[in-house]
Amino acid sequence: MPHPPDHDALRVAAIHRLYTLEQSERLTRARIAGVADAFGVDPRTVDRWLANARAHNGTYQPPSRTSFVLTPHMLDAVARWRGNATAAWKELRAEDHPVPSLATFHRATNKALTPGMRAGLRAGENARRRFDVAGERERHHRNHAWETDHVEASVKVRVEGHIRKPWITFFVDCATSAICGLAISPQRPSREGVLVAIRDAILIDEHHGPFGGIPTYLRVDGGKEFLCATVTDALGVLGTEVIALPPFTPEGKGNVEAVNGAIKKTLFAGMPGYTHAPTLRGGKPVDPDQPLLHFEAFVDHVLTWVHHWNHENTPKSLGGQTPRQAWDADPALIDTVRAEDLHTYTLERHGKPLTINNSGVRWRKRNYIADWMHGRVGEKVHLRYLPHHNHRVELYDPHTGRHLGPAVMTAQATQEQTLSLKQARRREADRLRAQLKKAEKNRNERYAAATRPAPPVPLDTMPEEEALEHLRTLDGFTPAEEALPDLIKLPEPDAALTRPLDSRTTPPHHPRTSRERPATSPRPSQLPPPSQDHYLGLTGANAMATKAVAETETRILKAIKHNALVCIHGHVGLGKTFAVHTVLRRHAPETTVRLRYNNGANMNEIRTQLWRRLDLPGPPPQSVGPCDQQIHDALEAEPRVLLIDEVQGLGTKALEYFRALWGDDARRAPIILVGSGNARQKILNNTALHSRILDWYQFSPLTPTEVQAVIPAYQRIWADAQPELILYTDDMAGHGSFRNWARITLLLHDALEENPGLTLSKDLIRWVLSRIDPTTRHTPQRG
Repeated sequence: MPHPPDHDALRVAAIHRLYTLEQSERLTRARIAGVADAFGVDPRTVDRWLANARAHNGTYQPPSRTSFVLTPHMLDAVARWRGNATAAWKELRAEDHPVPSLATFHRATNKALTPGMRAGLRAGENARRRFDVAGERERHHRNHAWETDHVEASVKVRVEGHIRKPWITFFVDCATSAICGLAISPQRPSREGVLVAIRDAILIDEHHGPFGGIPTYLRVDGGKEFLCATVTDALGVLGTEVIALPPFTPEGKGNVEAVNGAIKKTLFAGMPGYTHAPTLRGGKPVDPDQPLLHFEAFVDHVLTWVHHWNHENTPKSLGGQTPRQAWDADPALIDTVRAEDLHTYTLERHGKPLTINNSGVRWRKRNYIADWMHGRVGEKVHLRYLPHHNHRVELYDPHTGRHLGPAVMTAQATQEQTLSLKQARRREADRLRAQLKKAEKNRNERYAAATRPAPPVPLDTMPEEEALEHLRTLDGFTPAEEALPDLIKLPEPDAALTRPLDSRTTPPHHPRTSRERPATSPRPSQLPPPSQDHYLGLTGANAMATKAVAETETRILKAIKHNALVCIHGHVGLGKTFAVHTVLRRHAPETTVRLRYNNGANMNEIRTQLWRRLDLPGPPPQSVGPCDQQIHDALEAEPRVLLIDEVQGLGTKALEYFRALWGDDARRAPIILVGSGNARQKILNNTALHSRILDWYQFSPLTPTEVQAVIPAYQRIWADAQPELILYTDDMAGHGSFRNWARITLLLHDALEENPGLTLSKDLIRWVLSRIDPTTRHTPQRG
């Protein structure tokens, strides 16, 4: 559609022509009438235009309409208020600056600032870029130019028990919009991921498809993984010129950006765990419990989408063709390279030649060996490697460059050792995170709220003991690191307990102490039967003789011997109550007084349950004094062991009551405190009680080594399971917790019982994962 003519420019040209005729004395009224007819005006109007031209040296200058223009000071005010013209106008008016009406000020602002500038003032550079104009490059032929970029998936997936968002590296042909290659990484990609994607993009075979070859140009952004020496050297050997685009110019690689945008809208948006899904009020997800994809399933979905893009998608820029059809229709020749040579080019090379010695090739404090090295001790080799893949290297003749063969690392860590290292790193990271949070909380002072202008009043008052504890912490005082728990050997486990498969020789059994004598008249045990020990009464579960049970036994025996207070604490589900019940059934089955209160129980409930558990006659007295005196007398009359479970639910008064009940001089009965969560912190806050506890023991999750030994003997389902399967289950959902393992085993037991055709396998474990929450990990507390 042709553009309409510019009447102002035509008028200037016509009047200039009339002025020229007038100067040469050839101007007639007929010519003036003709111009008037052309512009649809009266001839006298043309006379006025001509008079204007005479006044301006022959150039017609139409009189401009006066309009208001923003001054620099006004522009500064608009910028200071982030493009808010109304707020800037109010500020200027309040400062008595001469300003026009608000409507005129808005018109002047729109005239002085382009829409892009106004958007930039409101939301920054990214908003301004939306108003920029970018042209289109000529497509040329296939493999003339490629574009590459990373894109972070807007989807959360599971990677070995962790929740992460993967990254994808695409290589896209500019002429056909075909995705020639890609690499998917669970973490942000490095040069290793770029090299893998280059190899996948260039190769052409039955696995990689018809798209590939060597491109003439490759457009990349300023990412260091694209511009590192390894990647540029590999592309340089292939004869590909790398074009580094300026930072923040996505329009420079529009083809790969189109792929990034398409996969977000047409694939990620329909996946579980989509991070940009609509949320409820407060930002809560609509379905917080939706099962997330595992990494391997995510990769499969991405590859299926790429196949659809290349073979079924029809971009408008290709005129209705698919990328595959455009690729096949392109007559340009494809330069290829052998897979062996490409493998060499896309490996990073170690600088100087290395020597084969009797231990193989030494590199980065590791030895690498291969069967082809026999008889070659003393020869020099060049080493190439894929970054971050330290388990294998490739060796070459330094003179001819001939590939000699691969070599693998010797004495590689086992899967169990690797898993133990990962868990140790997680625990260390959790401890560091907790210390940093505590330090930040202590560093940030709090101040009192104010309603009048006044200096801030700090709220940093604390008890002297707490201040001393902070000083010891800041000085690096950590008594736990000085502890030596294995100096004295643990007692031999009860014969009724099942030993782990790799049980070691244990020391002789502790003799019974004088405080373990039976009661004068046998009474029913208040301890629950062993059948109730296992979670949901798991059928066929064995009571395991773990180190934690032995440690618990030593603490309880010490409490019985000295009529002392001890504390057993740790996270839920680790077997604290089970261990305590097991030990007390063995050493004090009839004298144990088991107390378990509801959260926040009042003192009347505390005394009433204790009265009944002591088998005192009648109801407890209403008066506190007589009631407590009879309880004291009952505890002093014969040996009793007070077991107080779920201590974390007791209040300060209840804890102080039990401390007074024990009595400093009387030591009426041994007291065993068992709790999870903040049980230790509650006791620590009660200084009088904390100072009187003789011994502590903190339950921790089973280590991978302990899991390998304990779980096969725990229940017959696991008796013949492969160690790798047990470690996988523990890392994904077990986390060293007996309650988690009992839950997993119960679900497996029902599944195998209801489906006789099934067998224990990784797929069945993954089915169990869909029925439970595998995200909780137990981190041992510092005690």
